[in-house]
Amino acid sequence: MNKSEHKQVLRDALSEKRASLSETEAQMASDDVCARLATYLGAPKGKRLHVYTAKANWKEIDIAPYLEWLQEQHKNSMVDVATHMAVQAIPKQQYDIVLVPMLAFDGNLQRLGMGMGWYDMFLAKQQHALKIGIAYDWAELENPISAEDHDVAMDVIVTPSRVITL
Repeated sequence: MNKSEHKQVLRDALSEKRASLSETEAQMASDDVCARLATYLGAPKGKRLHVYTAKANWKEIDIAPYLEWLQEQHKNSMVDVATHMAVQAIPKQQYDIVLVPMLAFDGNLQRLGMGMGWYDMFLAKQQHALKIGIAYDWAELENPISAEDHDVAMDVIVTPSRVITL
């Protein structure tokens, strides 16, 4: 099995696990991550952030409450939100902070996404941005993810129970 096939097997199993979460479990994880982001990042005044909108049907961790809090703290915060278009242009803008949804991660802060490649292409152009992955605690894999040349590791990972850095 090659790296791509191995990653797809992981994606399938982890997507199934995430889909099996109850609405309450997903909401509690989202609340905890938002609180952790508020403590870790605070309201980064004068920084440009790129964030995602969680797909509820995928049970991605929803960071909308953190973004609402951020807007209350700094009404002039510069926040750009990724859309869920099938084909989305890679922004040319450079960001200070990028929040990225993840299906899984490993101890090297390597990210496993949904396999569409958009974030890898986008992050490759964001060399100076702080790349923060958002994931469930159970999404940490014991074995390293077989990274491919195009994969971009995170600088920080935020889960409901911790902030992970190398």
